[in-house]
Amino acid sequence: MSGSELSTINASQFLALKPLPEALEKAAAVRVKLDQILFEKIPKYTSEDTSLVVFGSLARGEWTSASDLDWTYLIDGQANSDHLVIAQKMQTILKDHEAEFRPPGQTGTFGNMAFSHDIIHQIGGQNDTNKNTTQRILLLLESASIGKNVQAYERVTKGVINRYLEEDNHLLTEETAHDTACRVFSSMTSFGSGEPWPSTSPVNSVTEPVRVGVYEMRNFVCLVN
Repeated sequence: MSGSELSTINASQFLALKPLPEALEKAAAVRVKLDQILFEKIPKYTSEDTSLVVFGSLARGEWTSASDLDWTYLIDGQANSDHLVIAQKMQTILKDHEAEFRPPGQTGTFGNMAFSHDIIHQIGGQNDTNKNTTQRILLLLESASIGKNVQAYERVTKGVINRYLEEDNHLLTEETAHDTACRVFSSMTSFGSGEPWPSTSPVNSVTEPVRVGVYEMRNFVCLVN
């Protein structure tokens, strides 16, 4: 298919192009298998207050034998010593299945616990970290919850969205963010005029990953509108 033909198709048509359906189906099967492996050893590894969240290729539906399993044990509830025990058991189980699930990198961003308070309430603050920023942005852009209990995952995702969309005073002003993101989004689609990505940011006080995250959320608003 030529570039001009690609520019005229919509999202559903694009997802139907080969090999995307096969890749999405394979990734879905891997997510089911991951749930089965963990559930067999840890029947209550997820709950109303905890979710196993995967990022990257497995969440996007692009899983291959060379993919890393980037995961976090997301906690949205009261502190409980069982959380650490479960996270450590997960690490052991997945290590026993390294042939199927390659471990995440050694940065410490993935493969352990994450807490909703830090992800939602530390946005751009002095106590924010690279780990929080990475997980926060990927939570919105390319993540999936494993297992039947998705309540914690959904609450935290909604919480991050609300912070970005409702409390713009510490990131970007409502008008500037919306106008900038819509302009950028328009230039990146077949409906745009080809205007390049802005060379300067409207605000210099936030980190680039957070700024990109705001743009992404504003793109979402543009689509909804």
